[in-house]
Amino acid sequence: MLMFLGSCTKSSYQKNAINCNNLTPAEKFSCIWFLAMNTSNEKLCAELGVLEGACISGIVSRKAMEAGDANICNKLGTEPVQFIGDYANKIENPREECYIAVAIKNNDESQCERIQERETRDGCYISMARLKGDWALCAKVQDRSSRDFCYSDFARKANNETLCELAGGDRDSCIRIVAEHKKNLEMCATIHSDYERDRCYGRVAGNVTDESLCYRMTRKESLASCLISVAMTKNDETLCKMVEGINVTIGGGLFIRELPNFENTGFSDIPPIESCYLSFASKTQDEKFCMKISTGYVKADCIQFVARFKKNESICFLLTNETQEGSSSRPISARDNCLKRVAYEKNDKAVCELIKTDSMKEECLGHFAVRWQYG
Repeated sequence: MLMFLGSCTKSSYQKNAINCNNLTPAEKFSCIWFLAMNTSNEKLCAELGVLEGACISGIVSRKAMEAGDANICNKLGTEPVQFIGDYANKIENPREECYIAVAIKNNDESQCERIQERETRDGCYISMARLKGDWALCAKVQDRSSRDFCYSDFARKANNETLCELAGGDRDSCIRIVAEHKKNLEMCATIHSDYERDRCYGRVAGNVTDESLCYRMTRKESLASCLISVAMTKNDETLCKMVEGINVTIGGGLFIRELPNFENTGFSDIPPIESCYLSFASKTQDEKFCMKISTGYVKADCIQFVARFKKNESICFLLTNETQEGSSSRPISARDNCLKRVAYEKNDKAVCELIKTDSMKEECLGHFAVRWQYG
């Protein structure tokens, strides 16, 4: 309702209500809204057009809260009323929203029982459970997923893994979060889901330096990612060999945390050892790691990444000028594409002259012609 403040101050309309009529349409609208609210005059709501229902709902709800009497809410209907300015913003059920307001104001969950719509009633009990700090109220929530969330929310905030046992489908993620907070690896072992258990080991361990922990993990993807983390933490690229025999594909990428605006590149479904080398290439900006990669387009993107970062076109000549299938699935010359990107990065037109592919050289030179023309 703050959006209706306009320039009509509380003092101005309290002194003389007729002042609302001397304002611009927008200011008048705001003034009437506040006048209606502060005088609890429902008749004024009729001047607010489509927001009449929201105005009345606000007045009645406040009266019910102040009196601590949910019966006052019964004056309101159960059909949606528009609020703020478009159909997407509406009070779904004014009467039941009023019941919730009274329950919260009076710290009385029994008012939730008046609510007929299950989802709204469940929301009322969850709100009261939080307000009173009483997880036992979660039992009154009928929807299973909402009830599970209610218990897990309490368990996470209290760091109480015992409560997680009541969380049903949220149990495993609940235990994982508590284990992370307590930094308790043994708690991870009680998680049933392979995925959540592996996440737990990885999160609790943090920067892993002991690869034996990785072998507690069930999923091959998790094992590979964990071993790569060990290699990175120890800053020892020879440890990438640990993942060479793991028959799985995982994600990997080229990124520089210190330069969030630098164009980063991600890959999916690549061998773990190549993901490991990509991680070292990102960390060190050293092209030697790119040269260890077998997958053509991944290697090309890696070398281009380092060349662009160093603004060194000579690195591009580690690539052949044969046409390769790029990650965009458009056949391009890996070396020439690298040179073009370095030219842009350096803002150096001379680098374009090193490009062999006529169309790409023309594109590169055209880039600088446009920049020169438009400054």
